[in-house]
Amino acid sequence: MKRQSLVTGAVVVALGGAMASCSGGGSDDEPKPSPSKAAPTTPATTSAPAPAAATQPPGANGVTWKIQDWPTYQNDEAVLAWTTANETLAASINAGKIVGGLEQMTSKTVLRKYVNAINISKQKQYQAAPEGDVKVQSSETTGDRATLVMCSWAPTTAIRDKNNKVVGEGEQIWFKEKAMLSKSSGRWVLKTTEISGTCPGGPPA
Repeated sequence: MKRQSLVTGAVVVALGGAMASCSGGGSDDEPKPSPSKAAPTTPATTSAPAPAAATQPPGANGVTWKIQDWPTYQNDEAVLAWTTANETLAASINAGKIVGGLEQMTSKTVLRKYVNAINISKQKQYQAAPEGDVKVQSSETTGDRATLVMCSWAPTTAIRDKNNKVVGEGEQIWFKEKAMLSKSSGRWVLKTTEISGTCPGGPPA
């Protein structure tokens, strides 16, 4: 089995398929305060403390893929759709069947790959970890189409055997996944996905 077929972050690639999704996202620059026109004797006002960074909510089906730099991408619909699809694929592998509406998150082509991965995992008693680590290398959205390059940390997104050992070599690398999504009736759908090389960087923080 090739190392690419081990990753759940492409759990599908993991066993013969893959997934994806994307959308541009980023935080706006904070507005600069206007110069004060108060007299010199007017005491300076104290700015309110900055709100704490939002915390990523857990996945809906018992699996959570933690997005690095979550505050930057928490409103990126395509990135969130890709993440939810991967979480749902992992949860489906653990359940041995499709759960959480996975078929509504992917194209028929991608779904066939996922179903194959789910069936093989069931036969071999493979499981996915309840938490995985991913990061966004790029996310671009134009109209109703989005492309992204996502990176999945192999040690936490890989599938595991019945003894909870990573299937394959368990390399300390980020797998790179290129994905394309389209939006229809208000929903982002994963249309194509491909594992292609690795992303730079060390272990997740």
